[in-house]
Amino acid sequence: MNNKLLATLLLVLTFMGTASAGVITRPIKTTGGTSYTDGTIPHASDFNGDIDTVYTLVNGALDNSNIAVGAAIAGSKISPLFTGNPTVTTAAAPCFVNIDSSLGSNLKQWRICQNAGVLSIATYTDAGALIITPMSFVRATGLATLSGGLTLSGGDFIVSVGAIQVNALTAKSFLYTGVSGLFSTPTAPTNGQLLIGNTGNAPTVGSITGTATHIVVTPGAGTIGLDFATNPAIASPVFSGTATGSLTGLALTNSVLTTSTVAADPVTALGVVSKQYADAVGFTTGDAKLTLKTVADTGFVLMNDLSIGDATSGATGRANADTSALYTLIWTNIVDQWAPVVGGRGGSAAADFAAHKALVLPKTLGRALAGYGVGTTTETFTASSANGFTSVTNNTKWVTGMPIVISALSGFTTSATAGPTYYVVRISSTNLRLATTLALAQNNTPDITLSGSGSATFTYTFTSRAIGEQAGEEAHAQSITELLAHTHVLNYSTSGSGGVASFSATAALGADSTSSKGGNVAMNQLQPTIFLNVMVKL
Repeated sequence: MNNKLLATLLLVLTFMGTASAGVITRPIKTTGGTSYTDGTIPHASDFNGDIDTVYTLVNGALDNSNIAVGAAIAGSKISPLFTGNPTVTTAAAPCFVNIDSSLGSNLKQWRICQNAGVLSIATYTDAGALIITPMSFVRATGLATLSGGLTLSGGDFIVSVGAIQVNALTAKSFLYTGVSGLFSTPTAPTNGQLLIGNTGNAPTVGSITGTATHIVVTPGAGTIGLDFATNPAIASPVFSGTATGSLTGLALTNSVLTTSTVAADPVTALGVVSKQYADAVGFTTGDAKLTLKTVADTGFVLMNDLSIGDATSGATGRANADTSALYTLIWTNIVDQWAPVVGGRGGSAAADFAAHKALVLPKTLGRALAGYGVGTTTETFTASSANGFTSVTNNTKWVTGMPIVISALSGFTTSATAGPTYYVVRISSTNLRLATTLALAQNNTPDITLSGSGSATFTYTFTSRAIGEQAGEEAHAQSITELLAHTHVLNYSTSGSGGVASFSATAALGADSTSSKGGNVAMNQLQPTIFLNVMVKL
């Protein structure tokens, strides 16, 4: 036999002789004990309640499979993931307890417990009394409850689904932050109430109030109604800025409108009118109006045949810088003959105004007003009578001696033609005849024949007048050339008897004359007239 193999066999037999009948037995361990016989193999069921020993010797490799059936500790009470100093409480409310011995009195103990489907994290005193449960989770709903404050030191707090419920806040109210930055709520608001600021204090729930004579407030479910009172009493208000709305049914007393504009003529009377209204809707520079006033309104100047210009122009009507716009308008539209510039016109209105030259207003005093340009009088005739055209009514429209031109002549049998000038002979208010010369018309001897029916248009053209032109006279003395040309018939006999004078063909006649008549007084040309003042917008 090999010597080495023999030595090995002897060693084995010697070791077996030291054990009981050659069998390896496990030691008997007192419950809670910590010592074992060297060389023996412990069984997991020998550790009956000493968690520290289990974690020390087994290093956490302990589960239900290697705990004996008769062990005093159930495997579900042991978690290999819990570190520190874990313990287990009763089965009715199983908790894991973590104790940090380095902390002060009543600050050491935290417990994570499960009871009736609720997992809670709580703090306890050293004696095991509950201090607070700051957080709990309900297994059935997943609802998390925070009883204490929640501080987020970094990042965002995001709620993807559901809502955040804070039990200490008032339901159906406003949310605001207090002086310390914590969320808070006031009392629940009623219809129409708002959260209203309060300087230096927490905001409060309040209502908008009105008055029966000004603004009426009507609170509703989710609404606030605002309306003007019927005939509100608004005394001396000042409106400024640009208004985009409208005021209806308001009685304004002693009101001042500042920088306001009126876009269009109001439908109803306002009782007041602003300068902007007068400029935009009423009168602009150069507009004239008749008045019984003897002093011009603000922004106007009287057309009193005086002059206008700047403050140093020496103007007799108004010497002020505000005359610039009217000065320019008259200078541009009216020739110097009718609106002369004192000292003569220069190159432009601006140059003359800057040179302090006064400009005389167009003469208006004692004069009738008429439209400038070329005026006409027209009428179309369709019937004739007694060699004349039949007019519906001719009280003052057509007078003897008026020169007219016929156009659109057709249908009538007449010696007149379209184009030439004829002169009217007024036979009656409804019958007009024509003459080929003024003398024939003045002598009431029309020579144009007419009969039948047709169509003919008379046109009388007035003299062309320039804007600002003055013409006419109040009274007129006739000259000999203005008299109607005529002759006087002298009847006499070349022989006489029975007391009648006789003349000899060879005897010289004595000179004599008829008696003088007339007073050489100008005849009145003034039409029925009323005299008013005229003022023009600056």
